Amino acid sequence: MNTIAQTESKEVAASTVSAPPAPAVAVKSVKTVTCSTCSEAKPYTAFSRTQLARRLSTKSRSGGNVGHCKACTHARDIMRNYKMTMAQFNERLAAQHGKCALAHCGKPLNVTTAHIDHDHSTGKVRGLLCIGCNTSLGGLGDSVDKLLGAVVYLSRNTSTLTPAAQSSVTRDLFALEKWLANFPSSSP
Repeated sequence: MNTIAQTESKEVAASTVSAPPAPAVAVKSVKTVTCSTCSEAKPYTAFSRTQLARRLSTKSRSGGNVGHCKACTHARDIMRNYKMTMAQFNERLAAQHGKCALAHCGKPLNVTTAHIDHDHSTGKVRGLLCIGCNTSLGGLGDSVDKLLGAVVYLSRNTSTLTPAAQSSVTRDLFALEKWLANFPSSSP
């Protein structure tokens, strides 16, 4: 009996002993750098490699090393190239309900995916497009006659249209006809 009592007391003692504490999880510190434009400390991932290299360079300039975060670089590029503030950009994006300006596309856009479509001769901004639509228009040189030529080419090789596509094409042809009626004629 003595051995049974000893075994029971060992079992009770083992059940009351708490488990050793879990090892402390090492918190990985995120390296940050201060943007020269907005003066906010941001993680390295908020900077392009070029801007981060500029900011962390060991060469020192009179005003300190300059490096701009991706958001500030994007805002500066929009202002420089299109004379548009980020507020104006965001207003236009909201006016388009966050979608590509081409009616038949409708892909969702945000600040990073929206491409500014503009007239290359005047610089006037026409709208915000997805990359596919912007590239397509640019590939045709923003030319109405080239685009219409592409439409004629495609229509020769398309045997059927869905009812929705037929309705859409009809609506677009009426809009094009109205545009042509108001277009100044070059003939005498």
